[in-house]
Amino acid sequence: MKLKPSLFPAILLLAVLAIQLLPGCTPSPERSRLEHIEAIIDEHPDSAMILIDSVDTAALRSDRDRALYGMLLTEALDKNHQNPSNDPLITSAINYFADKGERRREMIATYYGARVQYLNNDFSHAIVRFFRAKEIAEELSEHFWHGMAARGISDIYYKSFNRAEQLKFAKEEFDNLSKAQRQPYLNYALLDYATAIYNYGDYKSAIAFSRQILDSADTYNDIYLKVDALKLLGLANMSTREFSSAILIFENLLNSTFANSSDSLYLCLAYIGDNKPILAKRLFSKVSNGEPSLRLAVSHRINEASGNYRAALSDLNALYDSRDSVLRDYIKMPASTSTLDYLHMEKEKNKATLETSRKSLFLIILGLGFLVLLLSYFFHLYILKQKREIEDSVLLAEALKEQLSLEVSKHEMTVVSSNRKIEEYDKKISDAKTTIKELLSSKYEVLEDVCQILRECDNSAAAKRKIANVMTSFINEISLDGKKLDMLEERVNEIYGNVMKEIRKDLPDMKEIDYNLYLFMILGISNPSISILLKEKKINAVYDRKRRLKDKIKALSPVLQSKYMAPFS
Repeated sequence: MKLKPSLFPAILLLAVLAIQLLPGCTPSPERSRLEHIEAIIDEHPDSAMILIDSVDTAALRSDRDRALYGMLLTEALDKNHQNPSNDPLITSAINYFADKGERRREMIATYYGARVQYLNNDFSHAIVRFFRAKEIAEELSEHFWHGMAARGISDIYYKSFNRAEQLKFAKEEFDNLSKAQRQPYLNYALLDYATAIYNYGDYKSAIAFSRQILDSADTYNDIYLKVDALKLLGLANMSTREFSSAILIFENLLNSTFANSSDSLYLCLAYIGDNKPILAKRLFSKVSNGEPSLRLAVSHRINEASGNYRAALSDLNALYDSRDSVLRDYIKMPASTSTLDYLHMEKEKNKATLETSRKSLFLIILGLGFLVLLLSYFFHLYILKQKREIEDSVLLAEALKEQLSLEVSKHEMTVVSSNRKIEEYDKKISDAKTTIKELLSSKYEVLEDVCQILRECDNSAAAKRKIANVMTSFINEISLDGKKLDMLEERVNEIYGNVMKEIRKDLPDMKEIDYNLYLFMILGISNPSISILLKEKKINAVYDRKRRLKDKIKALSPVLQSKYMAPFS
């Protein structure tokens, strides 16, 4: 079926739009690999890291694939305890998923974007992203990611010495991970909550939670969780002045392979609290490193317990200076900038959303306008088609009406012609009847004359002579030069469809006697009678004439032969 030329502009426009849209929709060859990595990264982060390293970044054709790659690379690095320092990569992923409305991926990308900033000590911007990830998680009822975002916020408040906020979000972390029931995240959420409680000053609750965590560590055979719980329990025991318990805990830790310099320093503090400054001094001399502020605190307590107050005062001043500097650096960041940054981010997000909505509305209006235009165009074509069909129908109706009129006229003419022929046939029948009557009358006249002669004449010889004269007169009337011969031929033409007229036309070279012979043959007169009417002395002459006439007829066409040979049969 050929397309109508009127459809070519619309088809061309649709083809151009398809060409413009197809490149952005084409998936890259690496898409299936990225989706596989996304499916296994939670359970097998090490395998995901190997796979993500094998991805051919040059083959990532679409923005979607590049955004997914950025999110998965950052997530894999963080899960494998490597610092994901590429903030522009994860930022592009966040923006893409936000623009496309892929809320879950936006949430995950935003969380790991916050992790990048947190690990690079950019706490004021990190907390904004953690809050954003938490909001999306709440919207999607994603309890796991809600808890993870709350953990990030709690950690930042810990860094800024905001113990109340740290405790609040540590509790939110634990509550949501309890709903998610994902291990080992739930056990470590309880550890974060217990640590926040300890930092807030509720040491007895911290001791209770620490013991609960130790039970979970034994249940799940998690040595790292156990070590952290023991450290927290030792610190809580020192804060409640249960130094002997704390000494036992830290001594056990130092005998393991998981102890560090801070554990030795904490044991020194426990010794001093338990009035064992000599053991503290001896152990401190063996510790060559450790957190500077913690070393200053231990040195201060040892000098104070040993009566070396000048050195103790010097350590105390140095400790105050160190903590003051740290406090000033951390305390100002979330309080002074995070809220403003968050509000600014929300403003920019709302602005971007509004701009996107405007563009979408414009595209929708443009699309609707194009659709209306296209529908109008096709409707116009449909109307023109209907109009042409109506015009064609009208023309056809007029043609049929004219044809019908012609057929009616032809029928009327046929009826008139038929009536005329019927009248002609009626006239011919009437004439034939008249001719038959005349012939019968003439025969009866002859018979009447003979009977009259017989009545009048007693002499038979005289009667015979009169009868002979009457018969001779009758024969002469219809013989070659008879008066009734022309009338007889005319009647035969009327009865037999002008057969005599046509044979004269088709055989114009015959003699008059031959035409008369054919006339007598049509009338069914016998050969002897024909010889008398033709005035032939011998009957053989009639046979010879018939034979010659038959030969002439056979020289005509088969149709004429069939027409003129009837009398011979």
